[in-house]
Amino acid sequence: LHWLESWLAHDIAYRLLAEMRIDLFRKLETLAPAYLVRRRSGDLIALANQDIETIEYFYAHTVAPALVAVMVPTAVVLTLALIAWPIALALLPFVLYAGLAPVLTRARVDHLGAQARDALGLLSAYVTETIQGLSDLVAFQAVASRRRGFMGLVREYQRIRLELLRDLSSQTAQLEIVTGLGGLAVAVVGARLAAEHQLMATTLPLLILLALASFLPISEIAQVGRQLADTIASTRRYYAVQRENPPVVDGPLRPPAPVGGSQICFERVGFTYPGARRPALSDVELTVPAGSTMALVGPSGAGKTTIANLLLRFWDPLAGRILLDGVDLREFELDHLRARISLVSQDTYLFNDTLKANVALARPEADEAAIHRALEQAALA
Repeated sequence: LHWLESWLAHDIAYRLLAEMRIDLFRKLETLAPAYLVRRRSGDLIALANQDIETIEYFYAHTVAPALVAVMVPTAVVLTLALIAWPIALALLPFVLYAGLAPVLTRARVDHLGAQARDALGLLSAYVTETIQGLSDLVAFQAVASRRRGFMGLVREYQRIRLELLRDLSSQTAQLEIVTGLGGLAVAVVGARLAAEHQLMATTLPLLILLALASFLPISEIAQVGRQLADTIASTRRYYAVQRENPPVVDGPLRPPAPVGGSQICFERVGFTYPGARRPALSDVELTVPAGSTMALVGPSGAGKTTIANLLLRFWDPLAGRILLDGVDLREFELDHLRARISLVSQDTYLFNDTLKANVALARPEADEAAIHRALEQAALA
């Protein structure tokens, strides 16, 4: 039965984790790229891998022990009450304390667990960015400075983790003391009852063992509590992403098929990036006639990339509107709108795949001839 329970629990747990990872990917798809401006990629990697994996512990190792931790002490106390109610009454306060003490200290442990997971996310993000920028760090002789930052994050994570473990170890020590006192209380009361001939002396050792056994499942659930602090913190990090509102939403329309190009019009458009003090665009008026070519020239930070981002609806304007053939972009379905617009960004990300797969990313149905033409145009043939 134990094997079957363990197998079923782990099977259900990993099925749920798979669904959680898929849901996280779908959610990030609706939030990107706006959400990625304020969340570091390494932190999201830690969320998708480490945090969701940590949640497995709850599904596979918590539910059954929690039920047993309630049922066994209850059954023991009721059994003792039927045999000798003074013994049950002597044991009851210790059982209640053992069961309630972890609950009463749960808030502090959860707080420390959340701090530990956040610190681990920062550390993961820092390591990811360091590896990605290692060539620049070496070229500019900035490795030592980066190492100092890394050591600072490691020490901060270590400090929080040790504080959490100190609290959890204190709970374990208290539970062991309460277990001993509970057994002692049963022994004292049972000895008195035996001396008064209200209890058979040969029964007392069995009752003491039974009383001590009531603490075993509580002890197991206390051990689960060590991991539960991380599990709860990871779950909160996961649902913090799930509760985010998408920066843009689908409209009901599809862009009409272009005939000789489409006209783009910016009408008094204003936009400020989240967290920025200075607006990226302010009261912009711009019209690009159908079939024409226009180049936007300006210094870094003038808003050229922002105009492209708003045209693709990575964000929506905070003021004004953008029209495509006279229709507000917010009226269009996102996928069909973006299928009408080609973007060559300043930063091109190459996936760990074949050159063909990277070139055909926007057009998976492209044939070999089209891919070779694109490679020749990019001087990669």
